Amino acid sequence: STSVPGLAAKPVIDITIGVKDLAAADEKVVQVIVELGYEYVPDFEDVMPTRRYFRRSNAEGMRTHQIHLWQIDDPEYERHIVFRDYLRAHPDEATAYAELKRSLAEKFDSVNDYANAKTEFIREREHRAYAWRRSGL
Repeated sequence: STSVPGLAAKPVIDITIGVKDLAAADEKVVQVIVELGYEYVPDFEDVMPTRRYFRRSNAEGMRTHQIHLWQIDDPEYERHIVFRDYLRAHPDEATAYAELKRSLAEKFDSVNDYANAKTEFIREREHRAYAWRRSGL
């Protein structure tokens, strides 16, 4: 959300990094990101084995940044990039998404419930995004 101008987002900078070879990144990149002050969180790799996740917090312990490291030929990496690009190119869709996010944030305390409630909207827009991408517009 932070990569789409004007889109409502939590105050956390999301960074996506695409690499050619995840195994090579495990050997060469993970430690570099840790040395930059990020915490490597491998816990989610049971669910998403093709993503590496890092987070960084401020002095008060509030998360300020997170990095998602993906192999670029992974469909999940592509899905995120296509959705982002579609929202950037379609401000009306970004506005609709922002409105949904705000309403769900008021409704749910659980991050998982909030995320699950966005799924239908996101999946519909992903279909549109892939069609838009194929059309070359």
